[in-house]
Amino acid sequence: MLNETSLAIADRLTAETTGAGQGFGAFLARQQVVEKRQREKAFLNQREMEDECTFAPQINDVSRMAPARSCAERSHGDAQQRQHRIDQIAHHTLRCEMEQLQFKPQLRKSQYDVDPKVKWNSETYLQSLKAKQEEKRKQYEAAKEAALHGKIDPEVHTFKPNIRPAPQFVTQIASALRQARAMQPPEPPPKLDWR
Repeated sequence: MLNETSLAIADRLTAETTGAGQGFGAFLARQQVVEKRQREKAFLNQREMEDECTFAPQINDVSRMAPARSCAERSHGDAQQRQHRIDQIAHHTLRCEMEQLQFKPQLRKSQYDVDPKVKWNSETYLQSLKAKQEEKRKQYEAAKEAALHGKIDPEVHTFKPNIRPAPQFVTQIASALRQARAMQPPEPPPKLDWR
């Protein structure tokens, strides 16, 4: 069973579509009614939104007279202004910090203001260094000369290798090889090529 409101809506819809008949014509008529309602609803919604929009910007004369800028120009200019503002803030902060610093260190005139326990003269020190270097050089030259002439100083050369005797079979092989080489005839001298 349909209630009274549903029956009223059905009667109204049939009254709007009368004369169109049944079939495809009735469908088109109904479709036109639906589109008309949608347009009316959209128009009413737009009117309601316009009534809610009450913001009206107040632009001063300087802004009206300023030349129009593109989006890229505004972005670049804004970035430059922001960076300039950041630099100014950083400079101001640094200047304020430097004004608050009151510590002023007292530096020594040189690192040798303190009297050392051992006093030394730089010229004497250099002379002693050169004398030690000369003495080492002479010792090296003497050791080199002794090595060339076969003189070995037992105090300088203290290395004594630990030599183990070879096993008996190794010494027998070595003596057999020596005897075999001694029994071979000497190689003839190479022939000279006189071409």
